Amino acid sequence: MSQPAFVYKTFARRETHPARMGALARLHGLAAPSPEGCSMLEIGCGDGGNLIPLAEAYPRSSFVGIDISEDAVHKGRAEIEQLGLHNLTLVCADLSNASVDEGAYDFVVCHGVYSWVAPEIQRAILTMGRLALKPHGVFLVTYNTLPGWRQRGVIRDILGVGAGSRADHPLERCALGLDFLKLVSKEKSAITTSFGRYITEALERFDSSDPSYIHEEFLGRHNEPLLFTDFVSRAKQGGLQFLTEARVVMTSSDDLSPAVQEYLETLGADYVAREQVLDIFRNRTFRETLLCRGETRVDRGLSVDVFKSLQLSSLYTAIDSRDLARGFRERTSGREVVTPPGDCTNLLAVIDSCGAQGACFADIFDRSRISMELAERDLLIAAVTLWRSGFIEVTTAPLSSLERDFDTVTTTRYARLQARSHPKVTSRTHDSHPLSEIERKALLMVEGAMSKRSLVTLLLSDMDQQSAEIMVNSLAERGFL
Repeated sequence: MSQPAFVYKTFARRETHPARMGALARLHGLAAPSPEGCSMLEIGCGDGGNLIPLAEAYPRSSFVGIDISEDAVHKGRAEIEQLGLHNLTLVCADLSNASVDEGAYDFVVCHGVYSWVAPEIQRAILTMGRLALKPHGVFLVTYNTLPGWRQRGVIRDILGVGAGSRADHPLERCALGLDFLKLVSKEKSAITTSFGRYITEALERFDSSDPSYIHEEFLGRHNEPLLFTDFVSRAKQGGLQFLTEARVVMTSSDDLSPAVQEYLETLGADYVAREQVLDIFRNRTFRETLLCRGETRVDRGLSVDVFKSLQLSSLYTAIDSRDLARGFRERTSGREVVTPPGDCTNLLAVIDSCGAQGACFADIFDRSRISMELAERDLLIAAVTLWRSGFIEVTTAPLSSLERDFDTVTTTRYARLQARSHPKVTSRTHDSHPLSEIERKALLMVEGAMSKRSLVTLLLSDMDQQSAEIMVNSLAERGFL
């Protein structure tokens, strides 16, 4: 396996958080540990952008990352030393012959690698993951899927023709490919074809995409999307089995038509065939699949007791808590949705009131009694519906060990480091997003714990008080403070 063309930037991936993977594992009968005290391996870790915030948040856990890029590993090691972390090790090694400790890890992650490497490396990844897992460990692998990605293959073809052989440097190849794609998008005879819509969508997406992503996804030597059933077959050959998807909403058929629901019923307990059918109806292009060891016993039913033992947190916040008819705003993207009135909407507001960290089911049930009159069983049904619909998530523990304090703000050392020069900053809920210059400045002003009022006062030289208060509250709500 050769060195990548240039360092691929790595950031926190919310689906890889041990508290999130652990909750899904427990719901399927696996005895996953809490994030504080676990062990985690990342295959293809880059510069450690996904592991570093976890290592800082959970000092009693151990983390190891493997990557072939010497430049990326060197950069990550420098940041680890700067932060004084002693529970994270980055190893520079070729994945085709890298060694791992057998049965040593509760969680193994391989994001953004599998579809983009040669077949022998793909086999090595599955072998390494199986070897590294503890008996009840889980292995998250991401990859491009068919038939949905076939349409994006058109964009890969066009960019490849545009880049041609006129340049060797990745940035130049990206520029040439994008110029050609833009030329195609302006030609009526091309844009009115069946793939014209995909060209338009790709150009919109590329406006906010890093060149490293464009190069590796669309101009790299390897990119093998595959049917979900084919991936599961490969996993089985490697001693692994399908557990579930990291995004549970993608496994739900609740929003599909009665005819589709009826067809899915004919598949019975064949959950692999069911997932493949859902990929087709959702035109899915990308999967984040959780695997476990082939001999591990998996419970496919939803355990009520396990669900009630987990932490529930809302991915949405009410636009106006006094008027739920105005809808909810997604915490990370800002996307607004209006939910129909009823128990689910009222419960979502209750869970939202617990903040980004959420609360356990018993606490939420107690809170709900103020505004709702539901028996515990009915509240549980509403909570499961919200979870399957993607409005809330479940974790084995709060995503931060810090106590919730609405008047005091703090930030992590890694967030402060990122605020100085990184394109994105990682929140305590393990989300990475670009921040404005003034938001970055606010993070750098936070020394230890300080009151919101003090931070607002420091920002008055750059903005008025109302704007400063809104920004500080927004940063706190999104988990950056």
